[in-house]
Amino acid sequence: LDLPHQGTIGDEILFSARPEHIQVSREAPHGASWEAVIETRNFLGFHQDVELRLGGALLQARLHPSLKIETGMKVHVQIDGASCVVCA
Repeated sequence: LDLPHQGTIGDEILFSARPEHIQVSREAPHGASWEAVIETRNFLGFHQDVELRLGGALLQARLHPSLKIETGMKVHVQIDGASCVVCA
């Protein structure tokens, strides 16, 4: 995650990203990513909303309906730092 943040490696930061800016894939993508687990999945026609367990955090993502995922599945998560807001 490349954030526009002045700090040093190891600093804790709090950031926010819109659910549609969180990219989820079944296979490890090129570049940095984190492994997460699908906690909940709601198919809503034009998109599917999911909650992802990433370590001790829950992330909400809005995904394309064609992505074949199920609750309990391990996935890979990427977040573009340009779409994030640094809170602290």
